[in-house]
Amino acid sequence: MSGLRRSASARPHGIARATLLELGGCLLALTAALLMVTHLVDTPRSWLLFYDSDSVLPALIHGSLAAGQPQDWAMSSVLFIPELAVYLGLAALGLSVKATFILNAIVNLIAVYLSFRFVAGCVMPCRPRWSRIAGALLATAAVTAFVLLDSTANRNSLELVSLLATTTYYSATVVAMILTVGIVGRILSPRQPRRISWVPVVVLFLIAALSAMTDPLYLVWSAVPVAIVVAAACLLRVASLVNGALVIGSVGVGIVGGLLLRIPLAPWITVSGASYAQPDLFARSFQYYATLLRMRLETVPGALSIVLVLAIIAVNVAIFVRMLKHRNTAGVLVAGFGWMTPVIVTVGAILLGTNAARYLEPDFFAPLAGLCVVPAILGHKHPRALAAGRVSSGRWLVHREIADREPADREIAGREPASRKMLSPLLVLASVVVLAASVLTAMVVAIPRLSAAANSIDPDVRCVDQWVTASGEIGVGEYWTIRAPKAYLADPARLVQVNGDLDAYAWLVNRADFGATRASFAVVSAADPPLEIPAARRATVTQVTHCGRYTIVDYGHSALPIGP
Repeated sequence: MSGLRRSASARPHGIARATLLELGGCLLALTAALLMVTHLVDTPRSWLLFYDSDSVLPALIHGSLAAGQPQDWAMSSVLFIPELAVYLGLAALGLSVKATFILNAIVNLIAVYLSFRFVAGCVMPCRPRWSRIAGALLATAAVTAFVLLDSTANRNSLELVSLLATTTYYSATVVAMILTVGIVGRILSPRQPRRISWVPVVVLFLIAALSAMTDPLYLVWSAVPVAIVVAAACLLRVASLVNGALVIGSVGVGIVGGLLLRIPLAPWITVSGASYAQPDLFARSFQYYATLLRMRLETVPGALSIVLVLAIIAVNVAIFVRMLKHRNTAGVLVAGFGWMTPVIVTVGAILLGTNAARYLEPDFFAPLAGLCVVPAILGHKHPRALAAGRVSSGRWLVHREIADREPADREIAGREPASRKMLSPLLVLASVVVLAASVLTAMVVAIPRLSAAANSIDPDVRCVDQWVTASGEIGVGEYWTIRAPKAYLADPARLVQVNGDLDAYAWLVNRADFGATRASFAVVSAADPPLEIPAARRATVTQVTHCGRYTIVDYGHSALPIGP
């Protein structure tokens, strides 16, 4: 009875310790996020974060809502629903556009840590909590290394991990992919008694449905690789056919449901996902991706990045072999996903004839999930027990929390040595000191630099916006030219997106802008071909204003008709 009383009294201490451990992991993830975003802000890659024509979409939507415009958006096949929800929620804090982008980047990077933590908890629930947190932090450390090796402003390079910090380069789909791996590992792991737990199945269905609704890339990045890995696990008799069918069925039904949910949103979808597939151009696609790889290998940071991802894939192969030997279902699933997905996605991207580097993001992120189990493997003699909850004798543990019990909870089985009782507080104290020092250092270094970046706008963009605001007129420009100035205007409708023939260009833009039928000026840049204004629409140039990379060509009051 006394042992039970001690156990009950120690339980609050166990909860407090678990809370401190989780909080410590989150603080370290925040430190890493601050380091990564500060690096991006200080490099040319900051253009992708703040001014890229794709990345500024959430700012355009927020500006349109704030200006009271009707909402009639022309989107791509990707709807960016989770990304927009995060940005609009952060924008409600009343921060500037750049400050909101910075905060959004930090949130995205912390979300990836939490997704890794979710994977670690799902695939090795019976390992100590510190081991699971260490696994998530190891994967986050790899993310940090990749981001620190990315520095250029080129959106079409193999600097793919840093795209996670942006608002429209599929950050939600990456997080969904990682969460899917964790949930599938949880479902496939054998349990006792042998009955199905429907909560993970429902969660998997919801993730698949919501992801397919917002981004069809989920099919290629998650659904297909998961189906192949699960089928392989069943053929190797590591996973049961029933659980494998349950996983594939749940993902399949979820995807069908998500695609059905896209039907009411069809007026906003201007192009279907299938239109991106051009199998007849597979040779061109192969050459394109080979060129990207060659260009990445030509620089030292790029070569280090490629070597690092290949090393992590090799680690996943080693984990896969080890887990297969010990019949560890979840380990086989996570590691198999880590090395099979890069092969599946790369081959698929080539065979479908695609030509965008961002489609290869899973080549970097999928292997990182396998790192979540490394600390548990290094510190456990029986890999079979990591996920299934077995001990070496084959008996089942009663519950996953057994592994998290504090020393006082285990006094029923025997008291701890006095030396360990003395050492534990010292380790905790040392950990707290190191953690506090790391966080404070990151804040001292990062926050002033991020604050300075948030309060400054690119001088060329500011020049255009000041001119447009002072003119009081409507102007036009092409997609890759005007979207950055448009995003920072108080009223984005003052700049209308057109193509080279001066016709309305409905792509990632509010079609309510096209209510303006005439414009008085055009914003052009040296990177764009000159506007091919039809003879019937030509007007006399009255003024030319240079704003760095932009040139404002003024045609007088409402002189340029905007085509349909």
